[in-house]
Amino acid sequence: MICPCDTGRRYEKCCKLLHEGMFATNPLALMRSRYSAFALGLVSYLNATQTLDVIDELDDSRWTRLLIHDAGADWVRFSARWEANGHVGTLSEHSHFEQREGQWLYTQGESLDMGALTLPSRNANCWCASGKKFKRCHG
Repeated sequence: MICPCDTGRRYEKCCKLLHEGMFATNPLALMRSRYSAFALGLVSYLNATQTLDVIDELDDSRWTRLLIHDAGADWVRFSARWEANGHVGTLSEHSHFEQREGQWLYTQGESLDMGALTLPSRNANCWCASGKKFKRCHG
């Protein structure tokens, strides 16, 4: 399986290593692994890699694409596309991280933009820009 974090690498050689206990070496690696954890429903990993309140469960959103816009020493700016209940949207965030005892942790995020759109008709081009009709791609 290709890793959900959009590196193009196989999951076993990418985020799975972090999901199974290896520490991220920088905020960007942690951000990608957290996105993959959201996409795969790995609530325990999300809780272990943040300083925020515990997440009990994830909603029924399906995370479909990660776009990294910029990254610094302790932050990452990204957009993530999602689908849920007949809508598609994008979450854009400026995420902050800090290192504690050798482990990078997500501390907070500032929402930059969040939108929802109605899904395209089955014969329209897919919203993901694959060039396929929606019914043959994400429909």
